[in-house]
Order: sequence, then structure tokens, then C-alpha cells
Amino acid sequence: MADTKISALTELDAEPAGTDEFAINDAGTTKKITVTNLMKAAPNRIVMNGGSTSTLTNTVDVFYDISQSNVAITESANDAPISFAWTLTRFVAVITGMTKATNQVVVLRDDAADTNGIVTVTASTTGIYDSGAISDSIAAGSLLGIEARLSVSGNFRMGWIIEGTT
Repeated sequence: MADTKISALTELDAEPAGTDEFAINDAGTTKKITVTNLMKAAPNRIVMNGGSTSTLTNTVDVFYDISQSNVAITESANDAPISFAWTLTRFVAVITGMTKATNQVVVLRDDAADTNGIVTVTASTTGIYDSGAISDSIAAGSLLGIEARLSVSGNFRMGWIIEGTT
């Protein structure tokens, strides 16, 4: 192996097994690490696709654009089935447009119940609103959805990031 370029190696054309190994540089010392141990150290980052009814698996985000008076984003309008058990570790609302005169609440919901993924968006501001570190167990088969509890007239445009570990 020492005399073979990585680009000259045969490509693995299937999902790697947990026992497959990678070379890793650990503070200047070359070591090996299995896929299983590498995955233990890497949290899964999940980005929910707004309005999707397909199984949630690392999809791209979609922004909701709410510009009518007192129109809320309801959970049922964007819920997505989860095919695996995991732990919710962070919920982030990305607000790209906000002209509402009062604070607004955005909640990540799991099977019609609030999770700890709750953020309050400050009136007439944009930016990133982070729930901070949380730990909610999400069961396989759950329906996750975003609920924006909007009040008063004005524009509200948002996307979101849901982060967790399996």
C-alpha cells in the first residue's frame, strides 16, 4: 500500500461495512479507524425539506414565504415520516424575512406534540435562531413537522435545520 496512490486503488462500489478501515492522521501519527468508529464520532445532520411528504433522509431545505395576515405554518402542511430512531440535538430557524411587529414562535413538532426545539423570533428581525443543545428521542415512524405560531400581519420567511444523532 505504501507505494500505491489512493487514486490507483480499486473503488468500493457498495456501502462500506462497519469493519472496513480508513487511514487517519492522528496528530502526526498515521492510524487506522473502522467505519463503525468513524460514524460514532460524526453526528448525523438532517435538513428537513419543507412541504415534503417523502421519507426524511438528508434532503435540501425549502423556505416558506408567509406574507398574509396571521397565516401560520402548520405542522400538517409540512410533516415528514421518519424511518429511523434518532435523538434530536438542535433545531435552528433561519429567518430571511420578518416584518411582523411582535415576537413569533417556531416549534419542531413530533407526532403532534412539541419537542424542545422551540425558538422565539424577535419582532422585525432576520437571522439564525438556535434552540441550543437539546436531547429529544424521536422514534422510527414518527411524523416531524414545523409549526410557526404566527400572529399579527406582516411578512415571515424562514427555513430550518434539524440536527440529531442516531
